[in-house]
Amino acid sequence: MRKKTRQRLKLWFLISAIAFFLTLFLVLYNIDYIDYTKQQFAENIFDTPYAHSLFKSSNPNIRDLPYYGDAKASISFVAFTDTSSEISRGFIAKIFPLLKKDYFDSGIIRFYHKPYISISDIEEKNGNFKASMILECIKKIKKEEYYAVYTNMLLKNITDGSRIAYAHNIPVASYNECAYSNETRKSLYKNALEIESLGMVGINQRFYIGIGGKDNIILDGVHQYVKFQQAIRQQEIKIGN
Repeated sequence: MRKKTRQRLKLWFLISAIAFFLTLFLVLYNIDYIDYTKQQFAENIFDTPYAHSLFKSSNPNIRDLPYYGDAKASISFVAFTDTSSEISRGFIAKIFPLLKKDYFDSGIIRFYHKPYISISDIEEKNGNFKASMILECIKKIKKEEYYAVYTNMLLKNITDGSRIAYAHNIPVASYNECAYSNETRKSLYKNALEIESLGMVGINQRFYIGIGGKDNIILDGVHQYVKFQQAIRQQEIKIGN
């Protein structure tokens, strides 16, 4: 009787051990699978090492971006906005002209815009996707027109890519070739992953005021103009202005 009991206990411990290690394996496998699918997701979109370098980022990438202002300006102002909300429209209508007069035109600040876009925007092909696609193509084809297009999209609510291309003397054939191309789609995924890495999903307006793109003061949402001035002043003090 005791022998049978011991055998049952051994069998129970064996089954429990197998179940434990099987559960552990499945948990670890799922974690690896999630990481793998993220890597697979990045594959054929852009280089995987670059994809992983985006995560846990604190400074937006402004390399090769068109900018508004003086190339020698030490202070950078990076604006993430969508092109459809009244809040973003208010920034362009009310705040941007004041910044332009006080800081951009006087050579104090370089202004960079980056369109807000998420992975779900790309999958749904919604307004953010279409606007980001238009701006990406303008940047590639005729980047000197980027800020004219950006402001017109917001202030005049122009969202038709072909109409925008025609209005800014961009060959419609070139625009159509760029729109929905794999290269453009890769760029949009890069932008969406950067927004994820910055913890911005769901935050359609964020502003990074820094020195050469680093050491940023971050403002979420569109504030009163004085709030932007205070952040800029902090950076001016750092550079001795």
